[in-house]
Amino acid sequence: MCTDIILIEESIYEKAVETIVQIAKGMASDKDYAIPQRSVAQTTKTAHLVEDALAKGAKLLFGSAKDTLPKVLVNVDESMDISHEEIFGPVVALQKFTTDEEVIEAVNSLDYGLKTSIWTSNHLNFYKMAKEIDSGGVHLNGPSVFDEFHLPHGGFNKSGYGKFNSFWGVDEFQHDKLITFTE
Repeated sequence: MCTDIILIEESIYEKAVETIVQIAKGMASDKDYAIPQRSVAQTTKTAHLVEDALAKGAKLLFGSAKDTLPKVLVNVDESMDISHEEIFGPVVALQKFTTDEEVIEAVNSLDYGLKTSIWTSNHLNFYKMAKEIDSGGVHLNGPSVFDEFHLPHGGFNKSGYGKFNSFWGVDEFQHDKLITFTE
């Protein structure tokens, strides 16, 4: 449930990018965030994803490819590995959109789909989009990290098979079978 890609409506894009860079700078200066990634392999993978994006035209607004600080990338497009692979590193890739259909298509084209978060004041539009997005959970005006023990948790595509929590988790280990016989 890591936020890898943020799609931002074109009319607020510049201001949003500025705000996200300021947040990254604040995180970078906070010693609580100055922790290494979970493994050298993950750090290396993250660096390769960032380097690939930069080689294909992305721009790094904050951080560097090889450090463990937060990284903010812009101009990310479909040609870059980072737009298709789960990063699991301190990187956020920012992309512009103009229509809801672009967002739905971008999210549904991903190989993974655990959680999605949509920030909007138009609740009816959110509901329409949420129904069309292939994701295990779609959240309105809240973080993508959301897991409650009494709600189903699981994703689409490579983000896992099945659900866990509550009876959904139990159902994943059951197989209903009809057996009949006639004497």
